Amino acid sequence: MMADKAVAATRRTLLLSRKLKSEKLPPCEDATPSAGQRCVQVDLTEAEASVRPTSEFDVRAELALRPRLAIKPAAIARARFQVDAGAVEVTHLLHVLLATALATEVDKPICIVLPSTDQVPETVGLMAAIECLAVDLQGTRPAFRENLRPGKRVRLHPGGEVFELDAVNGDGSLQLRMMDKATYKSNGTRYASADRAFWFEPTTRRQPLGTQHTKFVAPWPNQLDMLLGGQLFANTGLVRNRVILAGMRKGFERTLASVPLVSVEGPALMPVRQVFPFGGLDAAGKAYVIEPSGSAGQPMVAIERELLDLERACLAEDIEAGSKIVLTDRLDMILRDLSLAGRIAERQRLILFVEARRRSEIALLADKGWVVWEPTAHEIIGAGPSDICMGSKGIDASLRAAAGETLRTPGFISCKSQTLRQADAALARLGLQLRDESVEEEEWVEDLLSGAQDLFFSCGNWLTVPEDVELDGAVAAADRIRRAADRIGARLGPEGAEAAVEFADAVDNFRSSAIRGSLTAKGSELLRLARAASEGTYKQMFVTGNRQGRERADAFFRRHDLGTRCVAVRELAQEGDRASIVAFSIMRRDLFERLVDPWPSANTLFLGYEFETDCYRRRLGRRDALRRTMRLDAESRTRLTSIAGARFPEPRHEASAEPLAPADVNHLNGFDRATREWSWVRRITIPAPSHGEDTCEARIVRFAGRSWSAMTAEHEITLLVPGEGGQASVREVHIADLASGTRIVVREGGDRDVIRLLAQDIKGEEGYETLRQHSGLWRRVLRAASVDHAAIHRRLELVGVRRNLATIRAWLHNAALIGPRSVDDVDGIARAFPDPTIKAAAWKACMDAIAELRALHQTAGSRLTALLSHRCGKMLLEPSDTELAIDLGIGTVWVLEVAGVEDETRECPASYVNRIHWQDPAWKAGLLTSQLRARAA
Repeated sequence: MMADKAVAATRRTLLLSRKLKSEKLPPCEDATPSAGQRCVQVDLTEAEASVRPTSEFDVRAELALRPRLAIKPAAIARARFQVDAGAVEVTHLLHVLLATALATEVDKPICIVLPSTDQVPETVGLMAAIECLAVDLQGTRPAFRENLRPGKRVRLHPGGEVFELDAVNGDGSLQLRMMDKATYKSNGTRYASADRAFWFEPTTRRQPLGTQHTKFVAPWPNQLDMLLGGQLFANTGLVRNRVILAGMRKGFERTLASVPLVSVEGPALMPVRQVFPFGGLDAAGKAYVIEPSGSAGQPMVAIERELLDLERACLAEDIEAGSKIVLTDRLDMILRDLSLAGRIAERQRLILFVEARRRSEIALLADKGWVVWEPTAHEIIGAGPSDICMGSKGIDASLRAAAGETLRTPGFISCKSQTLRQADAALARLGLQLRDESVEEEEWVEDLLSGAQDLFFSCGNWLTVPEDVELDGAVAAADRIRRAADRIGARLGPEGAEAAVEFADAVDNFRSSAIRGSLTAKGSELLRLARAASEGTYKQMFVTGNRQGRERADAFFRRHDLGTRCVAVRELAQEGDRASIVAFSIMRRDLFERLVDPWPSANTLFLGYEFETDCYRRRLGRRDALRRTMRLDAESRTRLTSIAGARFPEPRHEASAEPLAPADVNHLNGFDRATREWSWVRRITIPAPSHGEDTCEARIVRFAGRSWSAMTAEHEITLLVPGEGGQASVREVHIADLASGTRIVVREGGDRDVIRLLAQDIKGEEGYETLRQHSGLWRRVLRAASVDHAAIHRRLELVGVRRNLATIRAWLHNAALIGPRSVDDVDGIARAFPDPTIKAAAWKACMDAIAELRALHQTAGSRLTALLSHRCGKMLLEPSDTELAIDLGIGTVWVLEVAGVEDETRECPASYVNRIHWQDPAWKAGLLTSQLRARAA
């Protein structure tokens, strides 16, 4: 009992001290600790104290002081972004996100919802790393001196000449052993005074050799130095890794290359992108540098794909709590392992950025203790202008969307169709009768509902009543649903059967009342608006759901001698001028969410039948209701962002739809259930391996249409990347980089991917195979060692090569991999696994072949892009419901849109993985002979 009383007294004392502190200190912009100061805080309220465990052990664990990183952004004042309009300052939104990453008072995982997150984690991580290093330099300089040991190799920037450290003198000066053979044997050294010690960076390299002729000249400052407020001398030995990104390394590289960050004090100096050190995490969770290659210090930003790769770097006992900032925009990854995300957030700062169109998927996070915040439009814009572009895609897109949201006045133009309204109501009632079990157990139910939604959207999207073939298809589809009424009733009950029959009858009545070739009510309204727009002086853009709808609308406008152009929802982001938008045929939930987030234009008009515009109003109502649940009051916002309320504009009224009535909620739930994209992944079966055949772990990737693939983690995939002006490019990625909506290129068959096939065509089969033989020396040496991955990792670490186990596994098992990323890695393999039968010339030939193959594959990638663009034109990047076959002249390839990726792996025969498979061979045959194939050819 005495122990309990002592614990209670301790709790009261801590609560009282926290209260007194909050009364004495103003908000963060005045109260934030000075640069480098760390603050400690126990995040415990009176209410929480009453429900927390009361055992002495638990309370002591709860009240253990946890350090909290608290850095007031300062370097940001020296930062500018060099865009076409000139050098612009950091926007209010980036300032808010950066302050949250550096100094939030919240000790829980954080989720921030933004209109767009493209390049946001990378941009925030880049700026946060600069702010952290500007503070850490005060402590890393003495630590650097203390860690210098005789025998270490160091290099002098910018030439990179390598010396071996012979001795560290008492006054901090260095004795450097020269590396040329003759002088090294005679122990020839050179002297570097203490003020020059920071010029020498620890390195894994051995060349170029530092000699008596090497000039010790102070490196010129660069823009990174200007932002830091002190010279780093390109020395990663002075860096302490603080920022970790869970995402794609190539994504960070692209952001670093494209974001035009400069210093106001030296805009003409060497740019940040050329000197910023970044890297990854090894198997022990230690950060290592990838660029600049050969650096043996720490990266300012470390990037790994999976949350599991971050576990040791954030949770190991030797990692200081509150010392790391983890940023990501990979919601699916977080949802796959909420437990690990929670444990990381307990020890380090974890911030997840989520696109607003996915806000309905994150309700679970708040239930799990996350702080979820969706800033209002005015909180995004702040007191500054909203038309500033700073070159970070997500930041700029969020500002544009917020500007449109503040002026949002959506309009609705409705036309009548009583029969289609009845079909809509019946389909929603049918959806309310569905249960997951019914779909999973009965394939025919799924097929029937898939046909019903196709029929509904087909008829509802008619602009002109089609001719016989399409009308006959509608009749047959309605008959199939009507004939299945008994089976539906047995599975879904009498209400389900009644709804199905009413739906079929309503669609049939709409079809029978239509006159072939005549305009539908929707077509008439669309034509009226298009003619008015063509005669007006302002630009009005017409937007529809997908590529097929856009093609129908374009043909419709041409038949009426109009030059009006229509775009699909996914194409809208590429359009610059969006002063006014007319949206139609976007009832599907996924299409609507893509249209309204980011908000497309202040002047957005929704056109459709009455049941369609009712659906749009309901969706807007649900959207606004979700947004309201994710807002924070001023006090909570200040704790989260560490920015005082004065920095935010006064709360203003924003346009908001009326709350949904219960009947509207039920209707929308039923409609969404009935019109969801039915997944047939459960029908995928993996055959047993043949006798003696190897198996491997793979994840199922499902594509739009009827195809799928079982892909291994190390398999390289050719990804289509949209660029400026609707142009496409390709790059190699892995399955962890795929997401719903991304487009890839896959060969019809065979082991070689498309890029390799084209590279071989350019070089010639014999020449290409010779290069492959020379370039594969490093892998043959690793395999010949006959040791496991961990042993390879340990031996490589001894020679200064630090890579995680996943990288080493890919080196050994990914036959398509040309070589390690850096020549330093190849050199390290040669030193870690010496073989007297392999001469130095063979290793040089290996490195030369790797470089030539990479250049060859880059040329092949450019050729592939040109071929695809020539064959497909705009269709290449357009959203599609089917696979697209293209004859390149040297074989058939498929352009596939990713519909989903399974979380769990399956054991698959080796001969079955990394190939395209078809659920329905007849579907494939139809595509190959369709008009789509003819157009692509």
